Amino acid sequence: MAQVKTKFESGEKVWTLNGGKAFEFEIGRITVTMEEDSSVSVSYCEKGNPYLAYFPEGMCFASLDELKEYVFG
Repeated sequence: MAQVKTKFESGEKVWTLNGGKAFEFEIGRITVTMEEDSSVSVSYCEKGNPYLAYFPEGMCFASLDELKEYVFG
């Protein structure tokens, strides 16, 4: 069985874009999907969010400054 190392862990706070605005949330659930070709995708869900909105790992950042760097270059 393959092991997957995620960028963040459950309970950590991360920044992302939600509706075009900066949004900070605490990770409550991590979903790892492995396709038939062995490609892996990781997404994070906000703790306590009953709507299970998931954010892809590539769009989650440890700080607001990292998010700004991604957006503005």
